[in-house]
Amino acid sequence: MKPLPSDEELDTKAKSTAETAYGKLEFGGKRALLMDVAGGFYSLKKTLRSDIGFFEKDFMTRAGQEGARSYLLEFHKSLKGRTPKEAIEEMLKQYSMRGYGDFRLAKLDDTIMIADIRSSNTAEAWAFQTNRDMQREPICSYSAGMLSAVCSLAFSDTHGAEIEFGAVEIECAAEGD
Repeated sequence: MKPLPSDEELDTKAKSTAETAYGKLEFGGKRALLMDVAGGFYSLKKTLRSDIGFFEKDFMTRAGQEGARSYLLEFHKSLKGRTPKEAIEEMLKQYSMRGYGDFRLAKLDDTIMIADIRSSNTAEAWAFQTNRDMQREPICSYSAGMLSAVCSLAFSDTHGAEIEFGAVEIECAAEGD
């Protein structure tokens, strides 16, 4: 088993230096964007829901999947030879460090490829709580998309091909759970 990549290899610290152009923030070798979650991200979700209805969930889920796949593809290469559990945990750390929430792998069944991943403070749910806009159903569709991409990448080594995963949000802090 190969050791985990060093801190220098992961380069996960946000930086804005003289070497990077003014107005550009890099995180993990990728350009990043700081956003006011309670204002910007919340407004984005509310506007999409208002304009296109429940298609908002589908759009945000796909955006979460593609965003995670794009961000994690290079990082995932450093996890070759890891078990799906180890790969999922390392990829979740990447997203937690970027401010998306404190994601934890609670349970994993490798044989039927079901993961129980929890976060009590996703950025999406927090934005709704902060705006005192409690919901009747789970709203963390971007996070669900990201989690499905994480599992897809984690199991791709084991099965020799990328498998499409879905994510089902059972409880959401934006519902008061």
